[in-house]
Amino acid sequence: MCELYEGKHNLWKEFSEEDPWQFGLDQLEIINNDVIWKKRFISRDRNIPDSFFENVLRHYTFEMVGDKLEMMGFNNKNIKKHYFWKENGDIPKDEFIITAIK
Repeated sequence: MCELYEGKHNLWKEFSEEDPWQFGLDQLEIINNDVIWKKRFISRDRNIPDSFFENVLRHYTFEMVGDKLEMMGFNNKNIKKHYFWKENGDIPKDEFIITAIK
């Protein structure tokens, strides 16, 4: 079930009986240009504490990543942008791969 609460999308899940976690809650919200994805797992027998972690999903341009790599000591000439792994179409068209050599 997914619902909106206080501007956040909440998705509850119930796991199979073999799983040590009985329930999971994914909570997503947008803050500025970031998607904040919080995940909480509730244990089945309550003998272990709940597990929680948070991911920040952020859009980066090639230039933004290149600037960060340069700040970390990578040579600009050794930062390359690739649009596929082995052949065109093997990653989504809006994504790219960056390789860098220090």
